[in-house]
Amino acid sequence: MGNTREKAAHHMWEAEKEDGKLRIKRTKYADEEESLEERKARRAASRHAAREESAMGCLGIWAASLVDDPLFSREIAQPIAKRFNAVRSDDAPKVHTWDELRGAVGEEKLAKVRNAISDGMRTRIVSKSLNVPFLVAAEIIDRMDGLDMDLVKRAVKAYKAGDKTASRKYGSVARDIQAAFARFGGMKLAVDDKARKYFEDYFGPYGQELVADIQRRVRADLALRWLKKNGVDEAAAEYWSTYFSENDYGAALVSEIPKKLSPAK
Repeated sequence: MGNTREKAAHHMWEAEKEDGKLRIKRTKYADEEESLEERKARRAASRHAAREESAMGCLGIWAASLVDDPLFSREIAQPIAKRFNAVRSDDAPKVHTWDELRGAVGEEKLAKVRNAISDGMRTRIVSKSLNVPFLVAAEIIDRMDGLDMDLVKRAVKAYKAGDKTASRKYGSVARDIQAAFARFGGMKLAVDDKARKYFEDYFGPYGQELVADIQRRVRADLALRWLKKNGVDEAAAEYWSTYFSENDYGAALVSEIPKKLSPAK
C-alpha cells in the first residue's frame, strides 16, 4: 500500500491549473479523434434538416397555390347543386384517408406535412389580405403572430404609401414591416425540379407517390367543404370531392363535370 502509483490521465482528457483553478479539458488528440465522427454526424444531420426543410417548403408553396384556385371563389347555382346530387356514381376513385396516410408515413412526419400545408395556405391568405409578396407575408407572420391584423394592415398601407410618420404611429410593427420588405420585397417565388429530390429524400423511395396521395387528400378535403358550402348533400359531396381530387380543378369544372351534369343524363 505504501507504493501508491499515480493513475495515468485518460488519453482524451488532461488537467491543468489556470489562475489557481484546476481545469479539465480535452486533449488535442481527443479533438482530432472525435472530430471526424462528430463532423460526419453533424453533416448528416444538417443534410437531413435541409432536405426536410426544403420538402416542407415545397409542400407549403404548393398549398399556397390552392388558395388562388378559382374553383373556391365560385358559387354553385342551386339547380346545379341539385344536379350534383342527382348525377353521381359509386365508382369514385380511391383517395386514402388521413389515417391510412398516417399508417404509411408515421405520425410525426405527417404532422409536419400538415403543418407545412396549413402554413403555406395561411401565408398566402395573409399575403392576399395585405397585398404583399408571399415571402414578405411569411416574415410578417413570423414576427407578428398574434397581433391584430387590422393594425398590421394599416401599418403596411402606411409603409407602402411612404408615410414618414408610420414608425411613430406603429412603432416596432412598422420597423418589422420595413425589415420584411427590405429582405424579401424584391424576391419572386419559384419551385424548381429539385422538389422531387427533396420529397424522395424526406419520405424515402416512395416519396413522390406518397406526396401525390397527400395532395389528393388535401384537394378532396377542400372540395368537400366547397361543395357542402354550396348546398351539395353529404353523399354527393363525398363522391365529387374525390373526383375533383383526381382531376385538375378548373378543367374538371368546365369540361368533364358539365358533360356529366347535362340534362340528357
